[in-house]
Amino acid sequence: RTAAARWLTDGQWVLEVHPYPEFGTTASGADRSKAPTPGTPPEARFPAIARATLSNGLKVVLAERHSIPQVNMTLLVDAGYAADQFATPGTASLAVDMMDEGTTRLNALQISDTLLQLGAQLGTSSQLDASRVFLSAIKDKLDPALNIFADVILNPSFPQADVQRQQRQRLARIQREKVQPVQMALRVFPQLLYGANHAYGNPLTGSGTEQSVSQMTREDLARFHRTWVKPNKDRKSTRLNSS
Repeated sequence: RTAAARWLTDGQWVLEVHPYPEFGTTASGADRSKAPTPGTPPEARFPAIARATLSNGLKVVLAERHSIPQVNMTLLVDAGYAADQFATPGTASLAVDMMDEGTTRLNALQISDTLLQLGAQLGTSSQLDASRVFLSAIKDKLDPALNIFADVILNPSFPQADVQRQQRQRLARIQREKVQPVQMALRVFPQLLYGANHAYGNPLTGSGTEQSVSQMTREDLARFHRTWVKPNKDRKSTRLNSS
């Protein structure tokens, strides 16, 4: 505001555009008969990694860099699309997508508004062998952001109306996948390679099938959460990046 008052309130604003200087090549100084020799690469310096295991079996990996006051956290769950061999195809992906759609304490809008006020970001994702819940927050807002992070992980409510909405979106996504070459291959190839009864035999898009998604219930999603999101050493770990 101060800069605008100083420069833009006298009724006249002048912008000068100067052309770029002319560049050219030197007549000598470079031996172009052979490729240049690469120099000594810069020394790569990575932060020290600290590891700990909590009393409940949760493994924690911490990397600290203090250049900016930001904390990034990722909860890594040892269950992705492959876990659908024990459930309905598409369950893992849909269940993880639904975790931030509402908890027993907050609805999706309240979660979004609270994170916005804190300047924090939270997201969920699922892959073939793992699922993630991610949080990025400024250091002095970490405690209230962690409350939302923990609530989403521990107490997802899977609201019925939102489950039905997500099912419609997922069915539309499957239809799109069936007309796009790469996605078509990701849907068909796994079963040809691994077989119908293999953990990797489901579509590698993670979206499931039209039949499985149509028949999926809220209880299927809640069961996936109860089964896989557990604080024991064989099921998940947390990675922190503290600045």
